[in-house]
Amino acid sequence: MKRWVRLLGVASTLTIACHSLAAAQETLPADQQKVTTRKAKAKQPKAQRVVSLEEAIRLAADYSWRSKIAAAQVDVAHARVGQAEAGYYPSIKAQIQTPNGRYDHGYNFRGRDFDDLSQAGVELRYNLVDFGRTKYAAAEAISSYRASDWARQGEDLTVLFETAKAYLDAQHFSSAVSAAEAYVSEIQRLNETIREGVAGGIASQSETARGRLALSNAVNKKKALELQRIRATQRLIALVGQDVKPVAAKNAARLPRGHNIDELTEVAQDLNPAVQARDAAVSSARARIEAEKASRMPRLDVVADYKRALQDVPSSINSSRWDGGIRLQLSVDLYDPSRSPKIAEAHANYNVAWAQWHQEQATVMDSIRALKGDYSIASDQWAISNEAQKQASQTRSFYLEEFRLGQRSLSDLITAETEYFTSRVEALSARYDYYQAILSIYYLAGQPREGLEALKLL
Repeated sequence: MKRWVRLLGVASTLTIACHSLAAAQETLPADQQKVTTRKAKAKQPKAQRVVSLEEAIRLAADYSWRSKIAAAQVDVAHARVGQAEAGYYPSIKAQIQTPNGRYDHGYNFRGRDFDDLSQAGVELRYNLVDFGRTKYAAAEAISSYRASDWARQGEDLTVLFETAKAYLDAQHFSSAVSAAEAYVSEIQRLNETIREGVAGGIASQSETARGRLALSNAVNKKKALELQRIRATQRLIALVGQDVKPVAAKNAARLPRGHNIDELTEVAQDLNPAVQARDAAVSSARARIEAEKASRMPRLDVVADYKRALQDVPSSINSSRWDGGIRLQLSVDLYDPSRSPKIAEAHANYNVAWAQWHQEQATVMDSIRALKGDYSIASDQWAISNEAQKQASQTRSFYLEEFRLGQRSLSDLITAETEYFTSRVEALSARYDYYQAILSIYYLAGQPREGLEALKLL
């Protein structure tokens, strides 16, 4: 009895506490209630925003750090061009100096002259002959700039291509999931019919087991496709930097034609940004060799200077308060052991750049040859799967009519539904494989946007 009394006491205390908490929440200040409401809303998941392919490409271009890095590298290369071309112009420098300290401390080993005085001056120096130093240094910098610019274009096109590819993947698997959902719903409906048949004595237990197995397989296929859709959507989100999803795909009565892949293949090497960047790198490496060779030659400069003393000129120095003149200056390195290794390094870098250029060309052509086979096979597969889908749809209708006449079993209906779903998913896969192959060929030719337009996706 005492135990029940204690339990009733605890229950009463909890009831009073709950009422007090509710009353306290009702009497919260308006501002605090708004904060609480905002926090509750913030916890609710936001719906994904549906974006078109054009908008996804624009968002990815604005968000891509790779494009920003490539653009900054172009600025660096452009600045180096300015540094190299500065050799074509004269240099002017100003200087100021204190008196020569040895005369202030009594050390007189020679007669004092104007250069020993406290003075300020300006010097202009202009190179007349450097045997190609400036010319080849500028050529190297300009070629490096061209390589950086091609690399930037390549990064921009890669961002566009990868975004389009992720968008099409997400669209593909979204359509496949929709087909799987319809498939699961139809198998569930057939299982209901089987259960009713078993209850009425017109269906066997084996059909029940067959229906359950078909439903399990359908759900598993749906889950697998959902996982692929999530992964593809996550790739798209990572590229655009926002929580988005693609527009639902429309059914395709036929695949888009009108593009001449053979002509595109012939000019792919000339249009591919990576190949062009490697070509510019070869030119830069060749110019570096010539610049290193020219560095062994003498240099002839014309020098003009003006100096003015900042202190009284002693009578022992037969000069006014200013000095200066114009003169030619020839300079040459008599011994520099680093020159030969630098030339050897320049030759080695040229060989590396040349090999990379040819490797890039081979990679592009090998990829295009493989993709030409892919798009041809995908086109045939789409035609076959699309026709199979039509036949499977007719088979469903025939089987259903025959089932109503008692000529078909429920297992036959399940088989027809499975074949229809399989052909539908295979047609989707072939369609998007075709898109990806055509788009990849255009990308390798440096024209991914033109590829999307040829496929009528933009």
